[in-house]
Amino acid sequence: GEEPVSISKAMSIYLISDKIFKYLDFSDMLACSGVNKVWNNSARSHLRDDRVCLASIGGHETCRHIKEFKSLVDTSFNPPFNGLKLNLRKLSDECEEHADVAKLHPWLRERMDIKHLSIFWTSVTRCPVERLLQDLIQDPCLESLTVTQLPFNMISLVRLFHIPMPRINSWMPSVRSVSFECVPNDIIIFELIAASPQLKNIHGMILV
Repeated sequence: GEEPVSISKAMSIYLISDKIFKYLDFSDMLACSGVNKVWNNSARSHLRDDRVCLASIGGHETCRHIKEFKSLVDTSFNPPFNGLKLNLRKLSDECEEHADVAKLHPWLRERMDIKHLSIFWTSVTRCPVERLLQDLIQDPCLESLTVTQLPFNMISLVRLFHIPMPRINSWMPSVRSVSFECVPNDIIIFELIAASPQLKNIHGMILV
């Protein structure tokens, strides 16, 4: 039968839909976000504030995709993202036309809180995204870090990111959770743990 008018009106009220959305799982929330503007706004707010909602960016032209993501967010109302999933795969070292990507961190901080960061990084190049990553991983809002892969020839993140000695034990000040899947050596693992004074949870294999 037809939906009662009273229910339809009630669900169009932001405070009511906002309470109901707290109990929905991720897939149901995404489905409801397409019903109308009120539900869409509620879904976006809950995905950002109560769940882990990462914008997945990457491929062989990560720098270009970052700029496309910026254009998307600049034209979006109430972006749902609270983190990034960066997939740094490079076919070329040349990214000169996208050099401004390295300076996007202030814009990202203005548009969204980077609470969660996931990294898949295959090789060290001159891509501006690597400079952006250096800022992101030290963002004071960052609460969780997932390292799916780092370049196999990487020896030290501290050395690569030029972390000064006085900050060696605090350059990820708010990180509470770190996950490792494929890290090239124990030095990097210990660097990330040491850099996180608020660390509570460690996931993955650690060799000691």
